[in-house]
Amino acid sequence: MGSVDNRQEPPAAPDTGRPQLAVSWEANFAQRMKRMREARGMTQTDLARQVSKYNLPFHQPTVQRIEAGERPIRLNEAFVIAEILKVDFPELIKPDTPLNYEVYGAVQRINVASSWLVDKVGVAFDDWIEHLLPFINAMKERLSQYADTATADDLDQVTRWGLAWAYRVESIYNDLASSVTSLARIAGYSPSIYETPTEQLVEYEHSVLHDSVRLLLVWCERFRGSELDSPVSPAQLMKEFPGG
Repeated sequence: MGSVDNRQEPPAAPDTGRPQLAVSWEANFAQRMKRMREARGMTQTDLARQVSKYNLPFHQPTVQRIEAGERPIRLNEAFVIAEILKVDFPELIKPDTPLNYEVYGAVQRINVASSWLVDKVGVAFDDWIEHLLPFINAMKERLSQYADTATADDLDQVTRWGLAWAYRVESIYNDLASSVTSLARIAGYSPSIYETPTEQLVEYEHSVLHDSVRLLLVWCERFRGSELDSPVSPAQLMKEFPGG
């Protein structure tokens, strides 16, 4: 007598009325959307507001229902959300692997922190430049007394001393500009706030301040290679002020 097979068939997938493939990618999208949203420090309301700017009827309950698998995601909505989260659409429909996502999510947090920091550093950078303006204006007036062909040896001692400080300022400016550039790129800004430290700044609302610094950079380039561009410490240079 043959044995009886008591094994049960696995339960059938719930009938959603839609192809299983569609259910699969939507489930992946919902899981990844939630993880990426949280990694970027966005609430459901934040995401809904961003999506609604694209003239799509989107609200916090909409996000909540999508993430809970209670509402299908429309294709146009999916591409908009991918753009807001700064991720390629195919990345949002891959199966979500929590272990792998720990690294991805951590990197996303770096991006968020960099975006926050670049704003803070940018404001501080502008404040620092505003404090440079009296120095730049004073040096501009002194250098206007000399011909464009004047060399470092032709300058009076106070002007030479001021130009020596200009090289210290140039070094700080380049370091700050480089830091802001790196932060902006990590944060995903495009184009970057700065192309290079000494080239023209692009799409920066306070670039008028940096126009003044460019004048200082021109002076540094003009007298580069002279003894004014020497490795004397700022403390020692301060002691050597020739103005009495």
